[in-house]
Amino acid sequence: MSLASYSIVEAIAHGDTTTVVRAYRKSDSKKCVLKYYDVQKNKSDMFVLSKSGQPMPIEAYILLKTKEVQGCVRMLEFFEDEQMQKFVIVLEDLHSQGFTNLASELLSDEEYIDESAVSWIMRETIHTLRELHDLNIVHCDIKPDNIFIKKDERKVKLIDFNFSMELIPAELPQRNIGCTPEYAPPEVLLLKRPWTTASEVWSLGSTAFVLLYKYFPFADPYTSHRRTPNYPENDCLSYKARDFLMLCFHRKPECRPNFSRLSNHPFIVDTTRRPHGRLLSSSKASLVPFPAIVKAS
Repeated sequence: MSLASYSIVEAIAHGDTTTVVRAYRKSDSKKCVLKYYDVQKNKSDMFVLSKSGQPMPIEAYILLKTKEVQGCVRMLEFFEDEQMQKFVIVLEDLHSQGFTNLASELLSDEEYIDESAVSWIMRETIHTLRELHDLNIVHCDIKPDNIFIKKDERKVKLIDFNFSMELIPAELPQRNIGCTPEYAPPEVLLLKRPWTTASEVWSLGSTAFVLLYKYFPFADPYTSHRRTPNYPENDCLSYKARDFLMLCFHRKPECRPNFSRLSNHPFIVDTTRRPHGRLLSSSKASLVPFPAIVKAS
């Protein structure tokens, strides 16, 4: 198998070490997404040995483990194109299945997302993260950019497992991963501690905050250990939603609720709340579509 087996339709994203494109397989016109890694540019800690003893990207390893998790993007195949010096992950094309990217939804919709919608998005994301944690995996980069939703069926799919790690180190190499500061908890961002399930609770809270308000909870995420989230004046968010956010943003990771407790929070289980329905003011919003990723030192 090689890249020549696919026809590229359009570019989706391009980074220092990876490129993501929308494509289709020539043999059967199967729509898919290709994510390929430049062999020369990627560091050794981004790879793990496969059962056959060959190197493979950690993301491909993670996707193999999550193949039965309905809330994770599915890897169709993985191969190395030796001539092009690329490792290639072939993913299902979520757009062709009616999914939309949550970050794109935020940028295209002039109104706030109502609480009931945020509630089911959080509920499905929590369910998927619990399945990942049961597999000894932490995602490490939960944010709207990495969440796809199918509104009519209330389904969620997580993507981008490039930073994912094992909760208890077993087969993957120890590594210093990057993070998206706006969604990272203070113990990871400032103290450089490993990601835990409690870290994912903070990221989930940051994601919920952005969905509800369309701006980040902290103007400077590096001060989140000594500041409170930047709630707007005359906030009409429900008590249940506000309490959910407060629990997620506890500065001490050991004091944050686990995902089992979060899944039973009234904000998650109560779908009868009214929308807060305010229009987005362009002068107020400070949401950056694709915040910079900071590499761990």
